[in-house]
Amino acid sequence: MKFNAFIGFTAGLLFISCTSNFDENNRNKDIFDEAKTLSQVSYTGTNYDFDGGISALRSYIMSTSPENVPVNTINPPALTAYSTTIEGIVTVPSSADFLLDNNDTCNEIYKLYNRSFILQDQNSAILVLYGREPALFTGSPTSMEYVSNANRANMAVLGNRLRITVTQVIRHGIDPGNQIPLVVDFSNPTIISKTNSVFFTNQSSTFTRGTDLYMNRRIEGIVNVTPSYSECASGSGRDFQLQHEVAYIGRICVGGTGAMTTWVNSSNACVNGSTEFKFRLSKNLAQGTLSTFNVGTDFSYTLAKGAMVRMTGPVFIPNRGGADSDLMILLDQKSQVENLQ
Repeated sequence: MKFNAFIGFTAGLLFISCTSNFDENNRNKDIFDEAKTLSQVSYTGTNYDFDGGISALRSYIMSTSPENVPVNTINPPALTAYSTTIEGIVTVPSSADFLLDNNDTCNEIYKLYNRSFILQDQNSAILVLYGREPALFTGSPTSMEYVSNANRANMAVLGNRLRITVTQVIRHGIDPGNQIPLVVDFSNPTIISKTNSVFFTNQSSTFTRGTDLYMNRRIEGIVNVTPSYSECASGSGRDFQLQHEVAYIGRICVGGTGAMTTWVNSSNACVNGSTEFKFRLSKNLAQGTLSTFNVGTDFSYTLAKGAMVRMTGPVFIPNRGGADSDLMILLDQKSQVENLQ
């Protein structure tokens, strides 16, 4: 799979530079540094052979009290201190943005983690929030929120086996049916091995939180709704950069009968026995594939309506309080998508 995205990434970064508070040149370097490793990444149907303690951690988090800040207040959610060591294969590298707040939509007070990643072992997976913006100027020097650590480039690379010491967690959400476990801070990141094959299972039924959340899944189908950008209302305190957890969401029809081209009708509905799934692109991937500055021939695939593709990625919840129907595949790297045409 070719990686000829320089023009698209550059143009997209120029577009957002007017409103960014991030060091986009450094982030652009991160993207291309990681791109050099993608030829070494492979996917496998053979599960990992180790228990890295992720399932036990998730059980502990979901046994704690949920965040104790009332919804729609101006305070960020409260966290729980907890120390344990977990280990897993990186299935989304440290380049995915996630906002932590106590509002289902657009709160004025939030914590942005701009290099979050997902770890998976043989039993379970977890979203690790990392790279807080702005990084804290005081605190423990081992905290990954601390200014000298919070923006460490390419710390969690796709396919690496990574061990971390968890230091803060949260049971995020108010409604018990819609709460999710999150690691919010950690220390001592240690790479155990590199370029491991990334395990996936094929998916044909709709996602459920108890079975699929954060787990690496593969779907094949035809895109029926081109990903579109969504952001907070004007004046909410967030602009283009600060709503990636609900942005660039598309839809795809999977598992129908007959030719894949017949799985979507003229009204964009999934037909002929196919099931509709959602997928979400990270900011980095979206700028290289959907930007109006550069689409089509410069890229090895498209995710526009009508594209027939194979997607492999973790199941993600895009916003606080989301229902199972909001679960979707998270795509962050070009290696996670392959055209079937």
